[in-house]
Amino acid sequence: YFSRGIALIEYGVEFDDTRQLQIDLYGQCAQGHFCRGDHDGMEECLDYILSKGLTNEEKRGLLQTRMSSLFSRAKFTECWDLCQEMLSDVVGYKAFPDTASQLQIVASLIKTKRRVKNNCHGIDDIPLLADEGRIFAYVLLEFMIASSYLGGMSVMPLVVFREVRWTLKHGLCDDSAFAFAMYASVLIAVNDLKGGADCGQICEKLLEKLKPERLICRVRYVLEGLVYHWTSPLANRIKPLMDGYTAGMKSGDVESAMWSLLHVVAFSWFSGKKLSDVKSFALPVCKQMKDLGQTVSLFLALPFAQLVSNLLGEASDDPTILTGEVMTEEELTKTATEMNHVALTAIQTIQLELKYFFQDLEGAAGLIGKFAPGEKAYPGFFQTVRTCMFEGLTCFGMASRTSSSEKKKWQKEGSVHLKKLNSWVRAGNVNAVHYLNLVEAEAAFSKGKVDRAKMMYGESISVAKRNGFIQDAALAHEHASLFFLTEKDNSWAKYHMEKSIELYRDWECEAKVKHLSDKYKNLLENVDM
Repeated sequence: YFSRGIALIEYGVEFDDTRQLQIDLYGQCAQGHFCRGDHDGMEECLDYILSKGLTNEEKRGLLQTRMSSLFSRAKFTECWDLCQEMLSDVVGYKAFPDTASQLQIVASLIKTKRRVKNNCHGIDDIPLLADEGRIFAYVLLEFMIASSYLGGMSVMPLVVFREVRWTLKHGLCDDSAFAFAMYASVLIAVNDLKGGADCGQICEKLLEKLKPERLICRVRYVLEGLVYHWTSPLANRIKPLMDGYTAGMKSGDVESAMWSLLHVVAFSWFSGKKLSDVKSFALPVCKQMKDLGQTVSLFLALPFAQLVSNLLGEASDDPTILTGEVMTEEELTKTATEMNHVALTAIQTIQLELKYFFQDLEGAAGLIGKFAPGEKAYPGFFQTVRTCMFEGLTCFGMASRTSSSEKKKWQKEGSVHLKKLNSWVRAGNVNAVHYLNLVEAEAAFSKGKVDRAKMMYGESISVAKRNGFIQDAALAHEHASLFFLTEKDNSWAKYHMEKSIELYRDWECEAKVKHLSDKYKNLLENVDM
């Protein structure tokens, strides 16, 4: 439609005679190309119209489309640099440093907390911002926050804090809702779970007041995907994420819509949905992301989709290798490494989970410390919590099978992860209680505390079942069985192994059912081993 409009402009007509019409046609055509994943077509439109000597005001919407394209293709540094340039040249504001020290972040956090505390009760009284230049500066900060978040830049919190303080000082605009959502996620990252949840409620008020159509999906996936799950059940976040996806597709925010779907895939996996259901949802999602040119979300979704395929028993050889119908582990790892993509951490953490899952303890131990901590790679994402559990289980598992000197080393490392889980649970994370119980059981096992281990295995099984985490209940039964085998109590070992296989089968995890049935055939057939 827009291309046809461009073609109707008479050849030889002076640009200034149809200036605004051409800016609108080329700008909307570029946006249309971007929404379809045609980045080359988008760049062709933008290059032409930006070559016409436009004013800073005329460039804003055009460059915003380019920023969206760079971000969606995981070109975080380029997106950041473009925003920095525009912040100083186009709207005349001070640029940010490329890095930030811990001292700078803490000082800015304290300053921002004080401002929010003094103003949060009067959020409804903050006036709407009318300055178009500053409104566009807020848009730039939005992209800078997202780019620095996924690009692993230390400066990200400073950008969040500045936009929150600007909102309180100068007034509200649509991007204020996103700023407060990201501020909530930063509070979560420093283990202020209550503060994050409270800030989320401020954000809900802003959504109601501002009704920012362009940003509803983006704000929703931050709140649901990075904030609310820390203090409420994971499964409860799936419907709001799907609602956010629908809003994003309607408004043209394809990028945020795909992020919403990524979180639905991940949360379906985390919360113990049937594996065939997760796969039937994940595969079309990955195709949609690919068709729309959404590289960032696609590279994060692929490892989850292949993980599910492996557990369904569809891996050709080794179920601990992420290679199959969805992706090739070696190729995606190579691409993610070259792009400095956060997907590299996702691949490595899922590798850790699979190796532990299939009792390759040495392989899991070899991955400890090889990947960036989730708190830095993707702050707020629940994978951080799940990986912490598997790191703790691996460490205490190694402690149970090594010599005294090595035992102490692994117990010390395991205690770090145990303390993290404990701090999250004490702060209100309802989804990590059974994780903590299971790691406590393995810690007690490694220290010879038999009664404590028995109690905590039972607690982990009970809590996981009660909250619907069927796969984690199966894992707890499995390791309770291994514990009782060590204690030479074959009756209880058989009971727990049978329960584990039963739950894995209910979850449709055929690869694990086969693994346990083959490896513990004698136990399952005869108690008197």
